[in-house]
Amino acid sequence: TLYGMEVRKVKVSHGNINPEEAAEIFIRAALVEDDLLPSRRKVTDDESDDDDTRILRSADKPQPLPPQYSFLEHNRKIREKIENWQTRVRSHSLGNLDEKLFEFYAQRIQKVSSVHELNRLIRDCGGPEFLCATEADLTGGTALDFDSDAFPDAVPLGGQPVAVAYAYSPGEENDGATVKLGFSLAQTVSQSCVEWSVPGLREGLVNELLRALPKSIRRELMPFPPKVAEIVSELSATGESLQADLAVFIRRRYGVEIPPNTWASDAIPAHLRPRIEVMGNDKKIIGTSRDLAALRQKLEQVKTKPAPDDSAWARVAANWERTNITTWNFGTLPARLTVSENGSVPTYAWPGLPIEKDSVSLRLFRTEDLARTATLCGIQKLVELALAKDFAWLHRDLRELNRFDALTANLCPLDELQESAFTNLKRHILPGEVFPMLNEENFQAAVQQTRLQIPGLTVKLVDQVGVILRARKEIQSRCGPSPTLPATKSKTLSDLSQLAVATKDAAKPTNLWAEELESLLPRNFLSVIPFAQLAHLPRYLKALATRMERAKLNPIKDKERAALIAPYLAKLQLLREHPPKFNEARLELEAFRWLVEEYKVSLFAQELGTAVPVSPKRLDQLLQTLGSDALGI
Repeated sequence: TLYGMEVRKVKVSHGNINPEEAAEIFIRAALVEDDLLPSRRKVTDDESDDDDTRILRSADKPQPLPPQYSFLEHNRKIREKIENWQTRVRSHSLGNLDEKLFEFYAQRIQKVSSVHELNRLIRDCGGPEFLCATEADLTGGTALDFDSDAFPDAVPLGGQPVAVAYAYSPGEENDGATVKLGFSLAQTVSQSCVEWSVPGLREGLVNELLRALPKSIRRELMPFPPKVAEIVSELSATGESLQADLAVFIRRRYGVEIPPNTWASDAIPAHLRPRIEVMGNDKKIIGTSRDLAALRQKLEQVKTKPAPDDSAWARVAANWERTNITTWNFGTLPARLTVSENGSVPTYAWPGLPIEKDSVSLRLFRTEDLARTATLCGIQKLVELALAKDFAWLHRDLRELNRFDALTANLCPLDELQESAFTNLKRHILPGEVFPMLNEENFQAAVQQTRLQIPGLTVKLVDQVGVILRARKEIQSRCGPSPTLPATKSKTLSDLSQLAVATKDAAKPTNLWAEELESLLPRNFLSVIPFAQLAHLPRYLKALATRMERAKLNPIKDKERAALIAPYLAKLQLLREHPPKFNEARLELEAFRWLVEEYKVSLFAQELGTAVPVSPKRLDQLLQTLGSDALGI
């Protein structure tokens, strides 16, 4: 009470005060923004992320609409169709769809500002059909035509058809195309493949990237239109970044160099970069971003649920998969299997032959690349098993390396040298590629080809190792021996990227020349240097010996030449510490490693000659091919 008067708070409908304004608020908030029933709203977590990478947790599915509100679902589909068209053609001619939809509702609803009043109106009009919009109501009659091949509903990534969704939401996180990747596929495809996956976006991508170049480079590529057309039709995007792939193409096709880091991080507008949506095995979204690398980092913390045992995949796998395979007794493997065809995008599986617990298995893989990588190891194992006696003789003949006991005293134990030599020879003669067709005929041909390479191979390797070890001994006598290494057996290394780790773990050399020798010829050199490259080692060692002699006579000149090679040695070390993920890039890294050695020969012992032409320009080109992303700079 206040001075004997009682005051009451009473809610008054805004429709009673200003019916026109109340109706407008209701139409916009409840119908245009589709918030008529707020309890149906789907909520996601992590909406507060400070970038565009989001990890989503489970969310309740929205409840179905009551029949009298079916017009909302109808209009939503009409709007999505128009937005999909806008996404594909990036047309702004239709104006604001919110306003178009508001005008449609405002013509049919007057003085309605509550759910109860809307229900009464729908009942009086005989149902909700009068509130169902047509395309013409929202577009003014504009035809929604576009090239379906340029903007397909699914694109091939990793050999698998991947669904693509489109949204026209300028400035919003989901604007543009959204590529929907499975969890395992998201770990194997590259950013460049994803950005190049939608054909209709390619012309815009290339245009934006060319126009973002510095003026001095743009001038060399003028006029743009014919080059854009050539790039769109011929570029193969497979690397870690589209910019790196484009730079390689431009250099090879037009002779124009584009240095790393030329493009700014925002050179491509968001709507031209497909948004990536990663799906778990339970078909729920577990992460979204336009940056695949950033998304992978966040996905490392996400545990995906395994597919249910009764899934279509499990049923197909049960018919095909097997373990403990010792010979090719499973006939011809199909290139691809169809797991299911539910919906617009089918699910495929690729048969592969991985090694599991030192035996070969037949498994199904979710991408072609994963299957091929695993299958090569399986093929090699089966060929080795088929030639078990031949390989046993090969291993026994490598005992000839024992005569180099005195030369390996401070390098590695003889049994380790013999095992690494055996690994080296197997890697050289076993199949290096997966068969075009996985059948017994191709397998038997591979067995025969491998058998023919074995005779005389051991003698050749032993002779080469002898020459290499004697050259090493001579250099050590001049620069001082490296510290004696532990006699424990080291792990067998299978690729160049592991060389840095092995060298780093070894005892440190005592001087510059010992360091050069250790880098060129580590204790595991037979594990990391391919058989074909061993023939060049004596020349590299001779170049080092020559450099040592000349450095004594003219240290200033040696220092000048060392400065020329230093940047490439630094980049090589960086690449070893952060090796590329893709096999093509790893092969280019190995080529770069040996090109650096050839460059040393040309600088310090030119009279020895090089195996291939070499120059700073060629080294820079190979670095460009590897790409700035591989370099981590």
